[in-house]
Amino acid sequence: MTDALRQGSENPEFGAERTPPKPEKIHVVRSSSALEHRAAQAGSAMGRAAAAVRNIQERLTEGGAQGPKQKFKVITGRGRARAQELSHAATARAQEWTELLRERGLELKDRAQERWQQARVQARRVADERPIHVALGAGAVGFLLGVALRIRRAHHAER
Repeated sequence: MTDALRQGSENPEFGAERTPPKPEKIHVVRSSSALEHRAAQAGSAMGRAAAAVRNIQERLTEGGAQGPKQKFKVITGRGRARAQELSHAATARAQEWTELLRERGLELKDRAQERWQQARVQARRVADERPIHVALGAGAVGFLLGVALRIRRAHHAER
Protein backbone atom coordinates (compact mmCIF):
# COMPACT_ATOMS: atom_id res chain seq x y z
CA MET A 1 0.00 0.00 0.00
CA THR A 2 2.83 2.35 0.80
CA ASP A 3 4.32 1.57 -2.63
CA ALA A 4 1.23 3.04 -4.28
CA LEU A 5 1.64 6.28 -2.34
CA ARG A 6 5.28 6.78 -3.31
CA GLN A 7 5.94 9.21 -6.10
CA GLY A 8 8.42 9.58 -8.94
CA SER A 9 11.57 7.50 -8.94
CA GLU A 10 10.76 5.98 -5.53
CA ASN A 11 8.00 3.87 -7.10
CA PRO A 12 9.30 1.49 -9.79
CA GLU A 13 5.83 1.23 -11.37
CA PHE A 14 5.83 4.91 -12.29
CA GLY A 15 9.35 4.90 -13.73
CA ALA A 16 11.08 8.00 -15.01
CA GLU A 17 8.61 8.51 -17.87
CA ARG A 18 5.46 8.65 -15.70
CA THR A 19 4.91 10.78 -12.62
CA PRO A 20 1.60 11.08 -10.78
CA PRO A 21 -0.38 14.29 -11.20
CA LYS A 22 0.32 17.04 -8.70
CA PRO A 23 -2.40 17.47 -6.08
CA GLU A 24 -4.33 20.69 -6.06
CA LYS A 25 -3.38 23.31 -3.48
CA ILE A 26 -5.31 22.64 -0.28
CA HIS A 27 -6.35 25.43 2.03
CA VAL A 28 -5.49 24.43 5.61
CA VAL A 29 -7.79 25.77 8.30
CA ARG A 30 -6.37 26.03 11.80
CA SER A 31 -8.75 24.71 14.45
CA SER A 32 -8.65 24.47 18.17
CA SER A 33 -11.26 21.79 18.67
CA ALA A 34 -10.23 18.15 18.97
CA LEU A 35 -13.32 17.18 16.97
CA GLU A 36 -12.33 19.53 14.15
CA HIS A 37 -8.81 18.13 14.26
CA ARG A 38 -10.14 14.56 13.93
CA ALA A 39 -12.45 15.62 11.11
CA ALA A 40 -9.51 17.18 9.29
CA GLN A 41 -7.50 13.98 9.72
CA ALA A 42 -10.41 11.90 8.42
CA GLY A 43 -10.84 14.20 5.43
CA SER A 44 -7.15 14.02 4.66
CA ALA A 45 -7.20 10.21 4.81
CA MET A 46 -10.26 10.10 2.55
CA GLY A 47 -8.52 12.39 0.07
CA ARG A 48 -5.43 10.19 0.01
CA ALA A 49 -7.62 7.11 -0.50
CA ALA A 50 -9.47 8.78 -3.38
CA ALA A 51 -6.16 9.74 -4.98
CA ALA A 52 -4.88 6.17 -4.61
CA VAL A 53 -8.05 4.76 -6.24
CA ARG A 54 -7.73 7.30 -9.06
CA ASN A 55 -4.08 6.34 -9.49
CA ILE A 56 -4.96 2.61 -9.65
CA GLN A 57 -7.67 3.30 -12.22
CA GLU A 58 -5.20 5.21 -14.39
CA ARG A 59 -2.63 2.41 -14.18
CA LEU A 60 -5.22 -0.24 -15.06
CA THR A 61 -6.49 1.63 -18.11
CA GLU A 62 -3.04 2.27 -19.56
CA GLY A 63 -2.32 -1.31 -20.63
CA GLY A 64 1.40 -0.88 -21.30
CA ALA A 65 3.56 -4.00 -21.23
CA GLN A 66 1.04 -5.86 -19.08
CA GLY A 67 -2.67 -6.09 -19.62
CA PRO A 68 -5.12 -4.62 -17.12
CA LYS A 69 -5.98 -8.05 -15.73
CA GLN A 70 -2.34 -8.84 -15.04
CA LYS A 71 -1.78 -5.47 -13.40
CA PHE A 72 -4.89 -5.98 -11.29
CA LYS A 73 -3.58 -9.40 -10.18
CA VAL A 74 -0.22 -7.88 -9.23
CA ILE A 75 -1.87 -5.08 -7.26
CA THR A 76 -4.31 -7.41 -5.48
CA GLY A 77 -1.46 -9.84 -4.73
CA ARG A 78 0.52 -7.05 -3.08
CA GLY A 79 -2.56 -6.00 -1.12
CA ARG A 80 -3.17 -9.54 0.09
CA ALA A 81 0.47 -9.95 1.08
CA ARG A 82 0.42 -6.67 3.01
CA ALA A 83 -2.88 -7.59 4.69
CA GLN A 84 -1.41 -10.93 5.72
CA GLU A 85 1.70 -9.21 7.14
CA LEU A 86 -0.48 -6.82 9.13
CA SER A 87 -2.62 -9.70 10.36
CA HIS A 88 0.42 -11.61 11.61
CA ALA A 89 1.81 -8.49 13.27
CA ALA A 90 -1.53 -7.78 14.98
CA THR A 91 -1.79 -11.38 16.17
CA ALA A 92 1.73 -11.27 17.61
CA ARG A 93 1.01 -7.96 19.34
CA ALA A 94 -2.24 -9.32 20.82
CA GLN A 95 -0.40 -12.37 22.15
CA GLU A 96 2.24 -10.15 23.74
CA TRP A 97 -0.44 -8.06 25.45
CA THR A 98 -2.30 -11.17 26.60
CA GLU A 99 0.85 -12.61 28.16
CA LEU A 100 1.71 -9.29 29.79
CA LEU A 101 -1.79 -8.93 31.27
CA ARG A 102 -1.76 -12.53 32.46
CA GLU A 103 1.57 -11.97 34.21
CA ARG A 104 0.37 -8.71 35.75
CA GLY A 105 -2.85 -10.39 36.87
CA LEU A 106 -0.92 -13.17 38.57
CA GLU A 107 1.37 -10.63 40.23
CA LEU A 108 -1.64 -8.74 41.58
CA LYS A 109 -3.30 -11.97 42.73
CA ASP A 110 -0.12 -13.08 44.50
CA ARG A 111 0.24 -9.67 46.13
CA ALA A 112 -3.40 -9.73 47.31
CA GLN A 113 -2.98 -13.21 48.77
CA GLU A 114 0.20 -12.11 50.53
CA ARG A 115 -1.54 -9.07 52.03
CA TRP A 116 -4.49 -11.23 53.13
CA GLN A 117 -2.10 -13.60 54.92
CA GLN A 118 -0.36 -10.63 56.59
CA ALA A 119 -3.73 -9.28 57.79
CA ARG A 120 -4.72 -12.69 59.21
CA VAL A 121 -1.40 -13.03 61.05
CA GLN A 122 -1.68 -9.52 62.45
CA ALA A 123 -5.31 -10.11 63.56
CA ARG A 124 -4.28 -13.32 65.36
CA ARG A 125 -1.40 -11.51 67.05
CA VAL A 126 -3.67 -8.68 68.25
CA ALA A 127 -6.27 -11.20 69.45
CA ASP A 128 -3.59 -13.09 71.40
CA GLU A 129 -2.05 -9.95 72.89
CA ARG A 130 -5.27 -8.06 73.77
CA PRO A 131 -8.25 -10.43 74.01
CA ILE A 132 -10.38 -8.03 76.10
CA HIS A 133 -9.99 -5.23 73.56
CA VAL A 134 -10.95 -7.59 70.70
CA ALA A 135 -14.05 -8.80 72.59
CA LEU A 136 -15.14 -5.22 73.38
CA GLY A 137 -14.52 -4.19 69.74
CA ALA A 138 -16.57 -7.15 68.47
CA GLY A 139 -19.38 -6.25 70.86
CA ALA A 140 -19.35 -2.61 69.70
CA VAL A 141 -19.47 -3.67 66.04
CA GLY A 142 -22.37 -6.04 66.79
CA PHE A 143 -24.26 -3.29 68.64
CA LEU A 144 -23.78 -0.83 65.73
CA LEU A 145 -24.95 -3.45 63.21
CA GLY A 146 -28.06 -4.09 65.32
CA VAL A 147 -28.85 -0.35 65.44
CA ALA A 148 -28.35 -0.05 61.67
CA LEU A 149 -30.70 -2.98 61.02
CA ARG A 150 -33.39 -1.51 63.27
CA ILE A 151 -33.17 1.86 61.52
CA ARG A 152 -33.42 0.15 58.13
CA ARG A 153 -36.47 -1.89 59.14
CA ALA A 154 -38.16 1.21 60.53
CA HIS A 155 -37.42 3.12 57.33
CA HIS A 156 -38.88 0.34 55.16
CA ALA A 157 -41.94 -0.03 57.40
CA GLU A 158 -42.86 3.64 56.79
CA ARG A 159 -43.21 3.10 53.04
